[in-house]
Amino acid sequence: MLKKLNKYFNISIVIAIIFAALGIILMSYPDISFNVISYCIAGILIINGLVLFVVDYKTYSLFVNTFFYAILSIIGGILVLIHPNALKMAIPICLGIWFIAGGLFKLRFSAYLRDSNAFYRILSVIANIITIVCGVILLMNPIESVEIVTVSMGIILLVYSIADLIDMIVIKKNVNGISRFIKDEVSRFKELD
Repeated sequence: MLKKLNKYFNISIVIAIIFAALGIILMSYPDISFNVISYCIAGILIINGLVLFVVDYKTYSLFVNTFFYAILSIIGGILVLIHPNALKMAIPICLGIWFIAGGLFKLRFSAYLRDSNAFYRILSVIANIITIVCGVILLMNPIESVEIVTVSMGIILLVYSIADLIDMIVIKKNVNGISRFIKDEVSRFKELD
């Protein structure tokens, strides 16, 4: 059991280091990183379309028809492959619309909070106005917004990987105690049966 736990922790540490490197690359080279992400998305869409074709061919039925989705997926993948900049425009526009719609919905919802604490109501209104402003900024500057989104993804990946790496190192140093605890719990449950 101890060997399995050590193997798991070692794999987790390697994955955390890979995520940290990926986060640094996303922060350092946002434009190139986004192009690579665009090509990966294009490849995934094309492969998904081909898989859907195979599924449609093997399970031809009136009720399960994936032919249309396969065509859409392949066409979308080819379009992203030919025009990766289209994805640069689409992501900030979709995010901007999502932020504005969500902010307006929540702003309307906060109007129903008249009976609640004034501090929380005002805080909710301010947060929703900030969300709407962020959505407008994304819509007004889609190309610049992509770099900010890519850098933000890099920062999030880096922070996540550092936290995960610290956790795995701390747990690995205490693996003997954890292993003993697990063995004790397993034996205790066996006694209950």
